[in-house]
Amino acid sequence: MMKRDGTPPDIFAYNALIDGCGRAKMIQRAFTVYDEILAVGLTPDKVTFNALISASGRARDLPRAFRAFEAMTRTHGLVPDRHTYNSLIDASGKAENIKQAFEVYDQMREAGVKPCAVTYNALLDACGRVRQLELAYNLMRRMRADGIKPDGYTLNTLIAVCGRCGDVARAFSVLDEMKAAGVRPDEVTYNTLIDAVGKSGMLDRAWELVAEMKAAGLKPTRITFNSFACACAKARDAPRALDAYGAMKEARLAPDAVTYSAIVDACLRGGQMPRAVELYDEMMSLNLEPWESLGANLVAAHVAAGETARAVAVFGRMSMAARGRVDERVRSFLTSVRGVEPPAATRAPGGGAGRGPQASNGGGHGRPAVRRPANRRSGGGGGAGRNGLGAGAPMAGRTAAAGLTFGPRSRGPLVAPPTPLVARYAAPIGSSSTKPSGVRAATSTGTGSYGPIGRKSGV
Repeated sequence: MMKRDGTPPDIFAYNALIDGCGRAKMIQRAFTVYDEILAVGLTPDKVTFNALISASGRARDLPRAFRAFEAMTRTHGLVPDRHTYNSLIDASGKAENIKQAFEVYDQMREAGVKPCAVTYNALLDACGRVRQLELAYNLMRRMRADGIKPDGYTLNTLIAVCGRCGDVARAFSVLDEMKAAGVRPDEVTYNTLIDAVGKSGMLDRAWELVAEMKAAGLKPTRITFNSFACACAKARDAPRALDAYGAMKEARLAPDAVTYSAIVDACLRGGQMPRAVELYDEMMSLNLEPWESLGANLVAAHVAAGETARAVAVFGRMSMAARGRVDERVRSFLTSVRGVEPPAATRAPGGGAGRGPQASNGGGHGRPAVRRPANRRSGGGGGAGRNGLGAGAPMAGRTAAAGLTFGPRSRGPLVAPPTPLVARYAAPIGSSSTKPSGVRAATSTGTGSYGPIGRKSGV
């Protein structure tokens, strides 16, 4: 608009645009705007680079975050502020690189920049992502020693860490601490607790929390019901999952892709195949993107029930929604079952998986509907036939060998931090620590620079 009006954008306008691109996770566009700033002869300021680092963190692109940091400090000679360090810590945590997050924290203190609640909240979140509960509690002690009072966001984050680590008792102790401190639990508090107890298989307690939430004057949200539905799927409790679906409709909350995926999964694993098929068809008619493993599980369930034609039909819908980009393991599995060959129309050019556009988290088409097997060790074992799927193998064994097993989605291996981190941050406050050589990101080849930033450098 400013360009059309003949008004050249100033650095404030460019900074706002970078921030907007970051919030929309348009990381390439954010750095293209940075290139344009340089091209028009403007000088980027501290806000520019803070926005670029934040954008990189939201996109889980840690290398770009550090390239922006180095351009800020070395090329333009700007001094990092608290927001800079906090954004780097957050980016490191989101990338599950907890060692890097604490190195930035150390450098922050060395530079004389005092950590704040945002700093510790980002570090706590990083601990949760790599399942380091004791380190999180050590951080809480250090936070208080720094004279920073935990707020509702901090305590909600700590509850989430407890939940991720499977320590439900500690999660409820944080809730008690929150109430004793006069901090009112909010929707996030209850949703996080429901998720924690649900993952531990405590469905009764999870539903009680929904009732407590209502009694406290809080309305359950879509996230509330989705957390409960996911817990039902894990527990193979189809009736309760369907009850949650009904309660959600009564509350006039529109189910999303997570809702449908969880309930269909619960029905599949709970023996309610007709209802699972009905809800899966309903989800696809709404152009909602299912869990990556859901279509594969539905194919496997149809085959196990002797409904090969329906399995092929589901595969066809999966392939159309994913623009042909479907895991080859599912295709091989169908081919191994009585010699069934998936329709040619579902094949990607060249017989492999097509590229296909990537869809956003907002739903719609594009991303592959079938994921790689959750347990990679189960795929491709020995035996006759491709992928070890011999024609005479038991159906359960054949579905498992193809990676088409009923189970929760796997996040893959955790990135565990070095054990000394826990001991180091359990040390008395003010104890000496090794002085970092600088805020530099650890790469596979060691610690070093990530190089220049921007489109012109090929990024």
